[in-house]
Amino acid sequence: MADECLPIVFDTGSFATKVGFAGADLPKSVIPTVVGYYTEQGKHHIAIGKEALDESQTYSCLYPIQHGIVRNWALAEKIWLHVYQNELKITPEEHPLLLSEPPLNPKLHRERCCQMFFETFNVPALYMAPTAILSLYGTARTTGLILDIGNNVTHSVPIHEGTILPYGICRLDIGGFDLTSNLIRFVDDLKRNTIEDRCIARTIKEKLCYVSIEYNEEYKRMSENPQDYTEQYELPDGRIVNLCTEKIATAEMLFNPEIAGRTCPNIVSMTFHSIKTCEPELHRLLEYRQQVINEICQLGLEVQL
Repeated sequence: MADECLPIVFDTGSFATKVGFAGADLPKSVIPTVVGYYTEQGKHHIAIGKEALDESQTYSCLYPIQHGIVRNWALAEKIWLHVYQNELKITPEEHPLLLSEPPLNPKLHRERCCQMFFETFNVPALYMAPTAILSLYGTARTTGLILDIGNNVTHSVPIHEGTILPYGICRLDIGGFDLTSNLIRFVDDLKRNTIEDRCIARTIKEKLCYVSIEYNEEYKRMSENPQDYTEQYELPDGRIVNLCTEKIATAEMLFNPEIAGRTCPNIVSMTFHSIKTCEPELHRLLEYRQQVINEICQLGLEVQL
């Protein structure tokens, strides 16, 4: 099939939007799901994605999607239009669209998405598929447990033979945003509460932080011999940030939310509950076929689970 008629895939999350052509191994483009705006002499200026973040001192930045749900449709439309025109450089009328959706997506939200893409963008065909199923298919499996860790929320989703078992879905209101906030809590040089500092903290989290298999023992070793475990990160202005126990304390809130002042189940008990809620004959199959997706897998979460 020629490129001009290939279906395209939109995966629009709270933090990032990934887009590309069906059948490709990787997205063609990944942009922050953010719209920046400012008004000067009565004229409105708008920036999308990375441009908005790069100029965050000029633009007021808004995130139209929260917890996987569109909260501002006008801004979401601007992001999708930008993707068509500037990232993919295609005409939406010529390409069928596969649109990912979060677990337990409200019916009204699905209807609004369909209305926008059919009536505003005039797509010729649209299919909405749960992110969890798409991720499982990406591993060449049809049965398994998907642990979907997004920017604001985490879901554990059991799937059997390509069908989500809705009674086994569990939700935890902790995501990558919260881990970044946890790191900022430890680092004085990143407490100015600016978008720039948050972007830096996210980069530090992804490069230096990880999930500790034996947290208490490793924390003790680090505390007693910081010179052996401290790593440095240079900020854009030349300042140096030293990280030692912070490297493992950042992600520990997934397993011990109380350390960040949260009163909620941890990620292990949530996963266990998802499995045990399903039929007994599926327990071993789901336990064996766990798949961690999205950003936290970079921190080594699979090992701990």
